[in-house]
Amino acid sequence: MSGLFYVIIFIFCLSLSGCRYKEGPLISFHSVEKRLEGTWKMVGLTSDGVDSLKYYNDKCGSTVAFIFRYPDGSPMPTYYMNFDKGKIRFRSYLTFVKNKKEMKVYYNDSINNWHLGPIGNNPSINYWKIVKLTEKEFKTTVDFNGKTYIISFKKE
Repeated sequence: MSGLFYVIIFIFCLSLSGCRYKEGPLISFHSVEKRLEGTWKMVGLTSDGVDSLKYYNDKCGSTVAFIFRYPDGSPMPTYYMNFDKGKIRFRSYLTFVKNKKEMKVYYNDSINNWHLGPIGNNPSINYWKIVKLTEKEFKTTVDFNGKTYIISFKKE
């Protein structure tokens, strides 16, 4: 009986200290960084409720890959966005804020001065609010230029 009690207390403590998002699991045994790391394909994009994924794919190509990884020796994660096999490419850096419920995204190192809403080489810093983050799904909202974008990804 006492062993079961400690297991229940352990799970309860994990649920209080873990990064829970509006959608997604109550408990994850992988860190936010480990869940985010990898290659993601955009599967959904809305701008103020209007489906914009087709427009995005027409402009960028459907071979979009968002690659999140930690570079060796860097204190912050980096994510690379490659569009249509490198025709449009830029690099961004991010840090986690608000108890890892948001990503503060810094843009730089672009080949083209290109952007579509909050994605691309914007001169500003964006805050991507994490709505869902599992091993296979990632969903975020971004307020940019008076519009709310909802961006959904699936891990490749």
